[in-house]
Amino acid sequence: MGSTSNPPSSLPLAALVFFATSTVVLLVFIIMRGAGPAQGEDRAGASAGEGSRVNLFQSASPSVVHVRWAGTEYSPLEEAATEKTNLTGSGSGVVWNDKGYIVTNMHVVDTRAGAVVTLSDGSVWEALLVGFEPSLDLAVLAIEASAEQLTPAALGNSSELLVGQDAYAIGTPFGLEWTLTAGVISGLNRRIRGYDGVEIEGMIQTDAAINPGNSGGALLDSRGRFVGLITAIHGSSETNAGVGFAIPADRVAEWIPQIIEWGFQPWPELGLVLGSDDFSASCFERLGEGSPTAGIVVIEVRPGGEAERTGIRQAKMEAGMVRVGDVIVGVDGISTPHRAELQAVLSTKVEGQTVLLELLNGDRRREASLTFGSRR
Repeated sequence: MGSTSNPPSSLPLAALVFFATSTVVLLVFIIMRGAGPAQGEDRAGASAGEGSRVNLFQSASPSVVHVRWAGTEYSPLEEAATEKTNLTGSGSGVVWNDKGYIVTNMHVVDTRAGAVVTLSDGSVWEALLVGFEPSLDLAVLAIEASAEQLTPAALGNSSELLVGQDAYAIGTPFGLEWTLTAGVISGLNRRIRGYDGVEIEGMIQTDAAINPGNSGGALLDSRGRFVGLITAIHGSSETNAGVGFAIPADRVAEWIPQIIEWGFQPWPELGLVLGSDDFSASCFERLGEGSPTAGIVVIEVRPGGEAERTGIRQAKMEAGMVRVGDVIVGVDGISTPHRAELQAVLSTKVEGQTVLLELLNGDRRREASLTFGSRR
């Protein structure tokens, strides 16, 4: 009986065709896979984590601006650092809304000279100083850019931050516009010395690299939301030491509308210039035994104010030494060992209200009632 199977010569041919076809398909797959992104990568070769940071920067950076003013600038990237007089001071700011208001630090803005703001689209605008609040180192600028050119920062909830969360800073360190640095939230509720010597409480600490020029820039959470206004670098070197600070966005949001409306955060005028906590402590130390151990030294009583009317006495210089006058040790029945406690009470007051200061001068303790007027 004859065999019904295919001739032996046909089997190698079919196998050859199958092998050749499979090889071509496999090579095409390898080539296509090599040309495309690997799993967890975008087409630029960025990993998933890198891609999220790229997206964060692209989304949030238009909300950060470059602020410049007349002064003296030094850039480590210049071959020869020379003093300049036009638009040379450099800092950062954050677009607050689409009406042209820019939030920054008071120490970024020279109140005696005009500021210029550069938006992320490259347009340059002369800025009007709307107002400022020294006790929080806040200032507000206004520019006439259209709403279409402005990208207001997406506001986050700084009260929900936790130590260990990712943090990102965008600003203009050393004049390098729109620089992104990354780190974590290193601490919360820190106290630092502010613009006029007042101790500012509740500050956010981060190890994201902060350098001169970052001030007034944005501290962001991992979703690109504005959670803090970058303010300070720890240490005397004024370069990144891994310890930077930002004003919580919640506090910025509370104060900025009042500064926009009034030109300042309208707690009333004291008519006093007060010493910093360190200055007061050094005065008490020099006075020795029997001197106050805490309180705020009155450095100057401004002429014509309520403080002068009530007879508050300022410190004097005698033979190169400070002779302490009145020391504020309490307000409205609340002890004020530091300026922060005094500031906390005064920030609740408005024009026409009265506060009761408790004063210590040597061993004489007395009270002075002051009715405050406007700070204008």
